[in-house]
Amino acid sequence: MVSPAYYIFNFIKEINGLFFHWAIRSKIYISFFGSASDGVRIGQWDLSKTRMKEIPFIIPPLAEQQQIADYLEQKSAEIDATIAHYEQQIDKLKEYKTVLIQAAVTGQIEVSNDG
Repeated sequence: MVSPAYYIFNFIKEINGLFFHWAIRSKIYISFFGSASDGVRIGQWDLSKTRMKEIPFIIPPLAEQQQIADYLEQKSAEIDATIAHYEQQIDKLKEYKTVLIQAAVTGQIEVSNDG
């Protein structure tokens, strides 16, 4: 969400910053931010400070926040590594495709009409 609004809120309870980072990016909180916003274009709204304060936020004990944040960081890193691996594979296949097409077009390989 893009907004010209910038607010600073203080928490009334201690919260792990990384936990908060992950939590506010979850689908449920994104929908809360959408509900606390006004505007004409989706994704580019003005945030209502009053309605932002009304968003309920579940804050588990600090130890649990840390466990959740650590778990999400680990899983996110694993997913990012998997994506990078497959992106490399895709790049190699695209390169192979380009070389194969070039070889077929220039007569470097024999193309069968057998289907």
